[in-house]
Amino acid sequence: MIFKNINVVAILIALAFISTIWFFYTSTFLPDGEVIFKREGCFGCHSFKGQGGSLGPDLTAITNKRSKRWIERYIKNPKSIKPDSRMPQFKDLSKREIKALIRYLNSTK
Repeated sequence: MIFKNINVVAILIALAFISTIWFFYTSTFLPDGEVIFKREGCFGCHSFKGQGGSLGPDLTAITNKRSKRWIERYIKNPKSIKPDSRMPQFKDLSKREIKALIRYLNSTK
């Protein structure tokens, strides 16, 4: 009976350790959202913090107006939300890259 409890405790400790490592990896080691924003040419159409283009909307306060899920969906496929959108799809961006972009857009708070 003692060995069963020890195995359960060991499994719980291992799961807690893995969860902690995963949390820090995904939240701390995200790609740089500003680098992605520039690399993907977002400044060509959008302004952010007073810099960039004027073809698309100013994204300075976008995270105050839209949910993270909405922004993620819009980045991946703008026409699924706004059929007449001129913004291209960014289907090839990974979830981590999109999360980094959203974190960057949220940096005005």
